Order: sequence, then C-alpha cells, then structure tokens
Amino acid sequence: MLAAYRLGFPVDVIKAFNELHDAELSTDTFSFYTSVASVYSSKIEGEEIELDSYIKYKRFGIDFLPDYTKKIDNFTLT
Repeated sequence: MLAAYRLGFPVDVIKAFNELHDAELSTDTFSFYTSVASVYSSKIEGEEIELDSYIKYKRFGIDFLPDYTKKIDNFTLT
C-alpha cells in the first residue's frame, strides 16, 4: 500500500518543499514561524499574549513581564 502511495506522489511537491525557506524576520537565534506556532499554541492553552509582543521580545530584546513570555518560551524549547 505504501508503494502505491509513493508512486502517486507528485515529484514537484518534493521540489516545492525543498525550496521552502524561513521568513525574512528570522535570524540565527530567532525563528518567526516557530514563534507564531508557539504563541498560537499557547493561546489554545489559555495564555494571553500577542504575537507582536512576543516577536518584539524574542527578536528585538524588548523586556516584558517574565510571566508574560515565560510559558511561550517553554513552548519553543520543546
């Protein structure tokens, strides 16, 4: 069954996947997409944080109250 699936898998999808790149906002120590995923995962858990605030904290080093960013940081570390 896997072999049949693999035969029907379009090769250009693999090519497109390999051409993906990180967002322009990302740096060596900051991933925009990881931050987005972490913030919205934490929102599902009931945390009150805005993506804009978290990006300012992570990418630009702007300080916020530790409790505001601590739980989101835990999401990005796992």
